[in-house]
Amino acid sequence: MLEGGSDDRPWLEIYADKIRDIAQNLAHRKRCVGLHLAYGADDETPAAKEAVRIFFLSLRDHLTAILARGLPSEIAEELATDALVRIEGATLMTAVFDESDAMERAIQAAILDATTASR
Repeated sequence: MLEGGSDDRPWLEIYADKIRDIAQNLAHRKRCVGLHLAYGADDETPAAKEAVRIFFLSLRDHLTAILARGLPSEIAEELATDALVRIEGATLMTAVFDESDAMERAIQAAILDATTASR
């Protein structure tokens, strides 16, 4: 799919590809700059705090929009949130222990959750 273009594939396929893209990017870098900034941003750095919030909100909203093609919006948002939590946690395991299996489990769990919810 071209950036900004439409994607006529099934929503679950689009979601699985997006989850893999996010996870592979984080696994390759062995860190999430957004999460790193989130721990350093506080009320004394409101611009940084807001930028981090917007970054993660846009990721969640993008995943939610994909999931909402086939699921109720409340479930879509919950699954998108859970997927990001899993992937970020797996990024920690990759960074600290160089454990790539955790990322693959996070990817598979996120896809399985969406598949199960669609039934």
